[in-house]
Amino acid sequence: MEMLRDGNIIPGKSIGQFEIGCKRETLVSLIGQGYKTEIRSNCIVIKMETLWFWIDEEEIVFQIRAFNGFYGKFDGKIGIGETLEDVESHYGKSINEDYVYLITCIPGICFELKDVNDLDDVWYEMSAPIESIYVIATN
Repeated sequence: MEMLRDGNIIPGKSIGQFEIGCKRETLVSLIGQGYKTEIRSNCIVIKMETLWFWIDEEEIVFQIRAFNGFYGKFDGKIGIGETLEDVESHYGKSINEDYVYLITCIPGICFELKDVNDLDDVWYEMSAPIESIYVIATN
């Protein structure tokens, strides 16, 4: 499905047509079948091939992850495969917080870089490719 591979990434709001704050039943009706559910201690994660959705106790989506063949971009510039160097050249300083990188001036979005074990060369965070983009609630 094309909707699971493309769309704009909007910090704190959405990835493609999938929005932070939507109800679980709405999400499931949009994605149809073919997903897996992981139950965690404080939430449920609905997993698709290119997108994952975190759902809280009130059945509301509070985080979305794009990865593995998702072609949409944040601000038309930053997508899977770009680098932290690309992020900082457009938006300024980023900070590392618990395995993800946040843009200090833009809440509601963070990036996970490709793991050092997956790279042939010596790992340097600024040139490591972005593996995942997360949109998170910014209450």
